[in-house]
Amino acid sequence: MRATFREVFADNPVLAETWRPFARARRGKNWKANSIVTGLLVAAVYGALLAGGMQIVDYLEAGVFLILLVVLTPLFVATVLYPSLAAEREKKTMDLLLVAPVTAPQIVTAKLARALWPLVGLEITLLVPALVFGLVRISRGLAPGNPDANFFGGMAVIFVLSLVVAWFVAAMALFLSSVNRTTSGALTAVIGGLFVVYGVLPVFAAALSPLSRNLSEFIIAYHPLDAATRMLWPRAGDATLPAGAGVITCLVVHAVGGAVLLALTVGNVERERKKGSKPHA
Repeated sequence: MRATFREVFADNPVLAETWRPFARARRGKNWKANSIVTGLLVAAVYGALLAGGMQIVDYLEAGVFLILLVVLTPLFVATVLYPSLAAEREKKTMDLLLVAPVTAPQIVTAKLARALWPLVGLEITLLVPALVFGLVRISRGLAPGNPDANFFGGMAVIFVLSLVVAWFVAAMALFLSSVNRTTSGALTAVIGGLFVVYGVLPVFAAALSPLSRNLSEFIIAYHPLDAATRMLWPRAGDATLPAGAGVITCLVVHAVGGAVLLALTVGNVERERKKGSKPHA
């Protein structure tokens, strides 16, 4: 296991190449000045938005930002990763990548890493206002969210939930990118996949409710929005699964599903790599 970890992360030349533009930018002459200016602009815009939000903090629950986190995280990750492997084929660089002295897991890991820092930025951008709004509401004698829910405990759970959902969507985007030869095809496939997983299946589950309420509730429980709303706004008496069981179901389904899709992606790249290495007759 240690050798595999070292091969995939520490000794991964594709991963190093992924981070090379960031390192090159840091060595630039004006890197510090540009970073300071960019940071000040971002802080000014972010501060203005928070200041405006403080005007309606009495009427806006902090949980709204956590729901946005659950909604935006998969969309953001899918947008970053859908062109990963399909774009290599469009640019005619996939063959060069496949014959390079790297393994399929190294290639997939490097592509997956493209979404890491943008994902961290998105998480911070939405978690900070949720925390600030919650503390401000408490200071004004208000509940940060639903009085029947543990808001800060729910915030921690939803943070983990958003990361696991991002893992699943990232794996799905990479898998669909690995089976498409164009970025437009990959984009269409990813949009379709998200629609089926998070749109069609819940509707199908709701239709099953008259036949089997338990089965319907179990299928709906994998949906991250359902799990998040159960944590923030408990629905007493109208759910077969309690909030904790719904969240666990969601986490397990997305974690296992992401691992399976990532393994399939590695398999697709490995098969393409072996096919490209065969001598032509």
